[in-house]
Amino acid sequence: MLINGAAPTWDYDKLVEQLKALPSGFSKKAAPERAAEYQDGSESKEYNDNALRFYIRWVTQESDVYLTHALNAFQQAADSALKEKDLLVREDNLSYYAGAAQAGERFEESIPALNESIAILDHFGNIGDVHLRLGRLHYSLHEIYRKKLEEGASDAEKFRQEKLKPVRQELVRTFIAKSGAPVDPKAYPVEENEVGFSDDAPIGTTNLGQCLCLIVRDRVTKKTALAHIDISTEEESLKLILDRIPQTPDHPLEVRLVGAKKVFKDMSEYNLEKTLCFLQGTNANILSEYNLEKTLCFLQGTNANILSADILENDQPGSVVVDPHTFRIEEKAPGKPNPNKGLLNAHIAKDYRDLQLAFDLTCSEQRAPILIPSAEVSRLHERFLNEDEDSLYSYFKKYYSVLPPTAMNLTFCLVPVCIEEILKLREEYRKSLNEVIAALDTTSSRLQKENVYLCGYDRESALKLLSRKEIHVGLGAPKANAPLIDFIEKDFFVPQNGSQYSCDLKGLKNFRFQAAPYDTVAPSAPTRAQPAKSAPSPRS
Repeated sequence: MLINGAAPTWDYDKLVEQLKALPSGFSKKAAPERAAEYQDGSESKEYNDNALRFYIRWVTQESDVYLTHALNAFQQAADSALKEKDLLVREDNLSYYAGAAQAGERFEESIPALNESIAILDHFGNIGDVHLRLGRLHYSLHEIYRKKLEEGASDAEKFRQEKLKPVRQELVRTFIAKSGAPVDPKAYPVEENEVGFSDDAPIGTTNLGQCLCLIVRDRVTKKTALAHIDISTEEESLKLILDRIPQTPDHPLEVRLVGAKKVFKDMSEYNLEKTLCFLQGTNANILSEYNLEKTLCFLQGTNANILSADILENDQPGSVVVDPHTFRIEEKAPGKPNPNKGLLNAHIAKDYRDLQLAFDLTCSEQRAPILIPSAEVSRLHERFLNEDEDSLYSYFKKYYSVLPPTAMNLTFCLVPVCIEEILKLREEYRKSLNEVIAALDTTSSRLQKENVYLCGYDRESALKLLSRKEIHVGLGAPKANAPLIDFIEKDFFVPQNGSQYSCDLKGLKNFRFQAAPYDTVAPSAPTRAQPAKSAPSPRS
């Protein structure tokens, strides 16, 4: 490995110093959004100061009188800001008002303030703040919905469909643009713990935070890999990049690094086991360091030259797009639609360790289907498959309850996003499973019509096995699941004597997909996969 053409010193701290000394890979960064500013001596500032004093008294003394005074003062500050013709200051106080109302469980009162706040922020293009307000709006609406359920209101389900679901879906839609970075409509998106390849079209990723974006290019062929590396990505799986961009001795691969943001200081409250994010009793920036260090360890044994490293800063770009032709990077968000978005990041998939292939545009324009391992399928059945949305809300709210109060806005956004991801994942899972079940029923019906006796065939036992098997979901899942369907149609019912057939339940139980897990080019005809005896599942 080289750094700007020179051999580095093999000490992590010195490596970081050399990397941070490199020039930025970005020609320019997106302009930060303007925060609300108060004029000195303004009436709105005076009301706001009074409101905060009342709010603190309510928090410390728990008197509803102080909460009412705080709400009145926040409203007065908002009205004064309107007279002063500063909509952003008005929005700032509307947000305070909504937060205070939510803290006091006066959810109905928070909704008009949040709706106006969203309209103001949308007018100014403050999409990141819109994202947070949508999360808080969803929180209030859900608490009202829960109250309706508890009271047995007949319109509770209608309320969820008309009020809750659109807000949640809008929240997910804004997620890609919340960094404020412009959108590149031609760029293909790589999600967390994925890698994408291209030699022509731009590719990119978003929401880097403490994750690291590793970009590798062969300057002769222009083939470029962009990997979004998170805490779960194992160093060993990064070799997938070299499988598809082989090293050559005559010229080094070019590398750019972006991310590993320094976002927290002196936090010891987080618990890695509960949040999969932080190590208790340590600085939370260890996540950024961890993602960077394992990437450097991977690069250490390669013929690669690091050209730029925008890393370990507080103002790191959260979105990046690379052009394979020029190897220029820009602070942009990839804007191509992703049919599989959210499937890999769904809550049950957090234990994935291998870097997953998003696409290889040099082979196919299609995204790779996602294989859910048997263990994750079991978790889907046990926790999420038959839960209603209210139960999902309670589960995810409890899951993120370990976050400190300062991360409450993050919790408001994470919970509805997780709900949407799980709903989409289980819909795609049921679709894939139903296709396999249909093959089972069609085959058994055909054999019975041919006067074949199915000796010992128990449909329920077969369904139980199928419902716990690894299976592909998302775009391209039918082709990817073809070997399993082929096995059911041709090998599951085994001919015995004469017109008798037995069922190979053991073969079905041991079935594994044998196709290369990173092959995005569908074969001309499905190949039959035999039950595995010793070969493990690609991701088991």
